[in-house]
Amino acid sequence: MFDIHEYMRQVDSLKTGGRLITNNFLSASNLEQISQEEESELQYNEKAVALFRKDYVVNRLYFHVASPEDISFLKELLLKAPYKPVVTDCVGKKNDLDPLEDAICGIGFETHVHMSRWKTSRINFISESMLRYMYESDDFFKAKSSDTDAIAAILDDTFDPYVSWLPTRESLTELINDGLIFCAAKAGHIIAVACLQKIGRSSIYSYQLAVVPRLRSSGIGYMLWQYALSHFKDSRIITSWSDDKNTAINRLHEMAGFTCDGLRDYVLIWK
Repeated sequence: MFDIHEYMRQVDSLKTGGRLITNNFLSASNLEQISQEEESELQYNEKAVALFRKDYVVNRLYFHVASPEDISFLKELLLKAPYKPVVTDCVGKKNDLDPLEDAICGIGFETHVHMSRWKTSRINFISESMLRYMYESDDFFKAKSSDTDAIAAILDDTFDPYVSWLPTRESLTELINDGLIFCAAKAGHIIAVACLQKIGRSSIYSYQLAVVPRLRSSGIGYMLWQYALSHFKDSRIITSWSDDKNTAINRLHEMAGFTCDGLRDYVLIWK
């Protein structure tokens, strides 16, 4: 736990030269929530401010520094981190992120993955007959509260803890109640899950797509993704993130009508 007012004071004290370099774009309500979490921690010195937050098996770092040259002052704070690995991610344009990545790796971080944001205002859907089949089939459906345990198990088995944010049971319940989680089943057992989120009033974010290991590359994930997105044909914008090296997923984004919009996310790890 930490004093959020002290956190704000320390961040303000760095603003002598104008805009800060930060990866902390959390809302005020999220920051308030984190400040009350038992294993969250605030560290700072004259040149850097760091928030550490436990996220399952990793320690997520949110930082503020006045300039790239001040990244070196983060190392002193990293040595006080409650546990490892420490994961941080930086979002922005490539020209800004490349020198920031170099500076962060210079204090001991390693690059885990580079991700790109995909965006579209119109999905290229598979055939109407295939969509009709999925709508009429019992094997594709909106999740119900009774599916929560099975959904949580699939997400827990497939997610990358360095990159993904695994939703809590409370978050899953909210998403299910809002009609934003979709499932595919075989012989009555859930085999794939698609989690969406609403962004504002008219946009959708494709948050998680998970398929049981034995059926990956079978096409079921793409079918479920299309089924889920077809419920939001009137959305103004649909966004998604993917690993730059995951050529299969990136090809599916292109097939569905997505293009990269230039926003990148660099995920880095300090072990």
